[in-house]
This record gives sequence, C-alpha cells and structure tokens, in this order.
Amino acid sequence: SPDGPASPDKTKPKRVRISMAESAEVEDCMTPSDIAEWEDQQLDQLVDFKNCKIDPAPFQLVEQTSLHKVQN
Repeated sequence: SPDGPASPDKTKPKRVRISMAESAEVEDCMTPSDIAEWEDQQLDQLVDFKNCKIDPAPFQLVEQTSLHKVQN
C-alpha cells in the first residue's frame, strides 16, 4: 500500500483449505508402540545438510518476536 504496510487489524485473513481423508481411505495399522519405535528410528537418522542453505548469522527469538519476523 502507498501508506506503508497495513496494520494487522486491517488485513484480510488468509483462507486455507484442509482436505480430510475419509476414514476408509486411511488404514493405519501401527500400534502406539510401533509409532514410538518408528519415531525413535527417524530421530536416530543422520540429516544431510549439504544441500541446505543455512544462514550463519545468529537469530534470537524473544517472546515479542512477530510471526512475520520468524517466517522471514
């Protein structure tokens, strides 16, 4: 806008469409212990950061940090 950024109370909320699968379409046969084991396996895997762009500048989040600043 020519007057600068709009204040939060003047912006229109974004519309988000969430599609839920029918329960018949999703078959989850994992028990809670299976899920816990799978999560442990996932957390044990190494992550390859070679192709990730990582900003070396430190960034500190404080309680008053806006969501917009966090997202950027």
